[in-house]
Amino acid sequence: MKNFISKHSLFILLITFNILFAVFFGSDYGDSADENTRYNFALESIARYSNLEPNPRIGDKGPIYFVMAKIGGDLIRLINPSLSNIQAWHYSHFLSFILATIAFYSICLHFLSPQIAFITSALFNTQPLLFGHAFINPKDIPFMSLFLLTISSGLMMGNKFKDTNKNNHACDFFPVLSRSIRQDRSQLKQYQRILYFLLIFFFLSGILLLKIFTEQVQVKIQSMINKITYGWIYDFITKITQSLFRGGIENGISIHNVKTVYPFFLIFLIIVFLLFILLLSIFYFPKSIRFLSGFSSRKELRTNFSITLRNKWVYISSLILGISITNRSLGLTAGLFILFYLLIKER
Repeated sequence: MKNFISKHSLFILLITFNILFAVFFGSDYGDSADENTRYNFALESIARYSNLEPNPRIGDKGPIYFVMAKIGGDLIRLINPSLSNIQAWHYSHFLSFILATIAFYSICLHFLSPQIAFITSALFNTQPLLFGHAFINPKDIPFMSLFLLTISSGLMMGNKFKDTNKNNHACDFFPVLSRSIRQDRSQLKQYQRILYFLLIFFFLSGILLLKIFTEQVQVKIQSMINKITYGWIYDFITKITQSLFRGGIENGISIHNVKTVYPFFLIFLIIVFLLFILLLSIFYFPKSIRFLSGFSSRKELRTNFSITLRNKWVYISSLILGISITNRSLGLTAGLFILFYLLIKER
């Protein structure tokens, strides 16, 4: 513990400065332009999710942070009842900024010495745009915090894998992958190569066309569904619409309802497309897929899976990633970054 404090003493002083600043000046900040809207969104979300049949808003910004900040603000008001609701939840925003600074410092430690990591984190902490918004921005500061926490916990997860698997050689990744692809390609016949790329081309083209001609496709889907009046297809679609739109299709589906579900339909097609590419690649490029998967035998697969289950950071980073995505759909990119980083660096 003493070694830890002495090694990171400067950064601990930085965090202490943040806490003291919040104690003495946190209540001086006023309401920002959209804080009341977001606070009401938190109240609305709590009310909706408390019901047996919730009907929450759908968008790229979820309610999870606003609800957490509201609950945190209520706890702070128990300590200082003189604070207003907005003033109290300012401290929740600033706490997320402190967590962002800690996560940023943790990321820097993976690549820099503690001294350089501290200087970099101090510059990050004192940026006027970031520190100035730390109390009053309920959207961007918390998302930045969750994004950085996702990356930081993902790197910690990678370090744990590195400690338990010493046989990886990150520097060999691209040469070995390239050699595996060349070996797989050499075993393919000409017509198999052409078929592989044609299947991918037509599948991807279909999804792109659906995206480009969105309005025409939506109208066509609406027309097709409204023409269905009997049979198991009618029953199946009725069950879907009852869950999605809180009603059946007895009087026909409106274009508004189709527009609501259409983005989920496209996401479904993209997932199917990725699985389709994976299955094709397993068939056409077995050595390359075996190399990318990180194991060469069933025994090695079981060993790696056992290592994964014992890695507590898998669960911590997964939880943080889930909260980040629930806060804003763009949070998924932090998980993808860690995925590719670990694939290349840690195998």
